[in-house]
Order: sequence, then structure tokens, then C-alpha cells
Amino acid sequence: METTRSEELRRAIEDAGGAVAVATLLDVSRHAIYDYIRRGRVPAEHCPTIERHCSGRVRCEVLNPSVDWNYLREHSAHAEPAAA
Repeated sequence: METTRSEELRRAIEDAGGAVAVATLLDVSRHAIYDYIRRGRVPAEHCPTIERHCSGRVRCEVLNPSVDWNYLREHSAHAEPAAA
């Protein structure tokens, strides 16, 4: 049986500590987290925070597949450090 996008996202949020923990981490309401699950994606600006919080166990690609995360990862790895 194939999992739905919402089921996959629900498991990812549970792996990241659960809806309440993720809501606290992102400074949003837990209702927002349930809305993300219902819609089947987390807003792109929150994905890197969740990925870092759970040491990469939940990847941005799972949280929001509409973003080309490989492109962003590749370009951020090649970015020049800011001058001090």
C-alpha cells in the first residue's frame, strides 16, 4: 500500500519531535503544523530548520518536494563566505 503525502509528512513531523515540538521550534501554532500535514507540505522557509533540528533524519525533500533542494544545497556549498 502506497503512503500518501500527508502520511509521509505526519511521520516526518513525529520523527522531528511531534507537532507541538515542531510548532515551538518554528514559533508557529500547532494548528499550523496540522495545516501543513493536511496540505502535504511545510513552507519552504521552515524546512531547513526542521532538517537541522533532527540531524538530517527528516530531509527538506520530504517536507516540501516542490522546491529543488539539490540545487539550493549545491549552490550554498559553493557560496563564497561573506567578508568580515
